[in-house]
Amino acid sequence: MKIVYLGSGEFGIECLNALNSSDHSVELVVTQPPNPAGRGRKPKPTPAARWADTNSIPFIETDNANTPEMIAKIADYKPDLIVVIAFGQKVGNDLINLPPRSAVNVHASLLPKYRGAAPINWAIINGETETGISIITLAQKMDAGCILGQSKTDIAPDETAGSLHDKLAQVAAPLLLETIDRIADGSAVYNQQDHSKATLAPKLKKTDGYIDFNESAASLEKKIRGLW
Repeated sequence: MKIVYLGSGEFGIECLNALNSSDHSVELVVTQPPNPAGRGRKPKPTPAARWADTNSIPFIETDNANTPEMIAKIADYKPDLIVVIAFGQKVGNDLINLPPRSAVNVHASLLPKYRGAAPINWAIINGETETGISIITLAQKMDAGCILGQSKTDIAPDETAGSLHDKLAQVAAPLLLETIDRIADGSAVYNQQDHSKATLAPKLKKTDGYIDFNESAASLEKKIRGLW
């Protein structure tokens, strides 16, 4: 299938590598504009933009993928499916409904638990012993789409957010390929989430990193690992 990839962060690079080595074709990468970074505050392209440049894949940097102009540009590539991973923008219905196979998202939790921007961090902070990857359809309510596939992994006692991020990125790649293959051959099963069991993983704030030494040592240890 022809795929348009919407993503910005490092988390999706393993999936991009897997897609690029598969029978499917990454036709276009859409990503956030460069952000100032480092001591000199020079604009730095996103990991997804750098990947596309390295692999000679066309890419577009935009702060709004939902404009009519952007949707028209994406439509020119005639995608069969849109894949969204760590994009940093809400994707509207016009874009979701553009390709015949719609759009899927890779999320770093076992949904419906930990919907939101920071599922890896909050799973560790809250003392979970396992987490995983969910492949879902895109919906207008955050992370509430149908589940097409899930894969579990343990959270080690000394796990940090950084190490779990890298572990889950590795888990995501084969699961995404399996899911896309099932979408392509018509065998994918679309399971509704149990919305009554949903929990949230909101975007981290600076104040989440404050240490209160009135908390227990065990609580602080999980918090430090979850924010590392």
